[in-house]
Amino acid sequence: MYQIPKKPGGLAMTGVLSFGVKIAIAAVTIAVGILLVRWAMIRRRAAREQ
Repeated sequence: MYQIPKKPGGLAMTGVLSFGVKIAIAAVTIAVGILLVRWAMIRRRAAREQ
């Protein structure tokens, strides 16, 4: 039972929104990964200096 959206651009907007959410999640994941790597490198450097 597929319902046709009343607005012609409704389906396109939903696709754009879900695509934007995917991009946002990917960006956050990459940013967190970079932060973790930098934090680990700083900790390793500090441990080596002691």
